[in-house]
Amino acid sequence: MHPLAAAIARQQLQRLDSLNQLIEKNVKAMNQHLTQLEAVTEPRLRPDQKRVYYNGNMLFIDFKKLGLSRDSLVKASKPKASRSASGIIRAAQAQDLFRSQMVASPASNPAAMPGNDYVNGNHIFLPVFYADVPDLIAQYVKAFQKVWAHRPEVAKL
Repeated sequence: MHPLAAAIARQQLQRLDSLNQLIEKNVKAMNQHLTQLEAVTEPRLRPDQKRVYYNGNMLFIDFKKLGLSRDSLVKASKPKASRSASGIIRAAQAQDLFRSQMVASPASNPAAMPGNDYVNGNHIFLPVFYADVPDLIAQYVKAFQKVWAHRPEVAKL
């Protein structure tokens, strides 16, 4: 590591705990409302685990139960909640490293990754906020509530 990068990292690490607390507070403020919507859940954690948000606030949506596709949801929510997105979480067994003969791993067996297909088919990422922004969080909640209220129209998108 370059000394300048190390110095910057050291300074940033001093505020990591307080930043993580703020992000967690914002995510809870958003998710307490969104998980009340039909077919929306958060990833489950064991009691000894704690989520840390580095990429986004991932939620699971049972699109089949909801009666619309992820693409329809993202299209309908984008103008209102500008940064909703989906992505692919590649199963370890699908990555070149694990398919090579250099690595012997249980992940080489597709059956070793149960649930990965569900995660890929039923997740959405919402942004995490690094500032105290209750009004913005309320806008996201309102946007998703509006989409849920108009699901039949959204399903046609």
